Amino acid sequence: MSLQLAKVSYRIGEKRLLKDISFEVRAGELLIILGPNGAGKSTLLHLAGGDYQPSQGEVRQFGFDPYVLARSQRAMRMGFLPQGNRLDFPYKVKEVVRFGRSPFMISEKNNKRVVAEVLLAMALEEVAERDYLTLSGGERQRVQIARVLAQVWGLSEGNCLFLDEPLTSLDLAHQLMLMRLLKTLADRGLCVSVVLHDLNLAMRFGDLIALLDKSGELAGFGTPAEVLTPQAIQAVFSVKATLQASKTSLRPTLIFE
Repeated sequence: MSLQLAKVSYRIGEKRLLKDISFEVRAGELLIILGPNGAGKSTLLHLAGGDYQPSQGEVRQFGFDPYVLARSQRAMRMGFLPQGNRLDFPYKVKEVVRFGRSPFMISEKNNKRVVAEVLLAMALEEVAERDYLTLSGGERQRVQIARVLAQVWGLSEGNCLFLDEPLTSLDLAHQLMLMRLLKTLADRGLCVSVVLHDLNLAMRFGDLIALLDKSGELAGFGTPAEVLTPQAIQAVFSVKATLQASKTSLRPTLIFE
């Protein structure tokens, strides 16, 4: 049971965005996608989620090609948070989160329970009755994340969660809260893929790292220790880094010069 990409490439016209990407993420693993601006991180996430069709190669979510599934079927198998979520209507926070339960109309009692649990998990219970448009940027981001989490809440093996730069606008406390929650969801059996920019959060929480270079090729794939080496960081980001033992974690911390 896994998310598999086999020699996936993607072009827009003559421009190649990704080339020969191959990796596998099993149920219960948290994948973090890293790379410089323009490396194709968001494109890779959209390919894995089935929004885009590869120019070459294959994507399989637990045996299925997500691109050929109807949107209603995909909505019951995975949650996807894109960048730049926009909502211009004065819905209450709990109503926005409830949108994530739209594919699941069997039990309204269960949907209400899920919404309440997700609001609590994202520390939004105190603003549940607030007008979404009155919230700060960070609060709106947490609401959008909660909406997507509601879509996969309670699901496990055979289901995926994709988040594109979910830490945007979040303060440090909420960044850590979200990363711990995503790790918990992966531990429960979800296949979780996240685009990040913070290499130390990737080092601390990721089970697997997919590191893209500026040409849209896979510069490394494996555990954080295998991929996030000073040599790889220098080659991909043109930044010098050293590894320092952490007093609070078994994984080292990256120090940038």
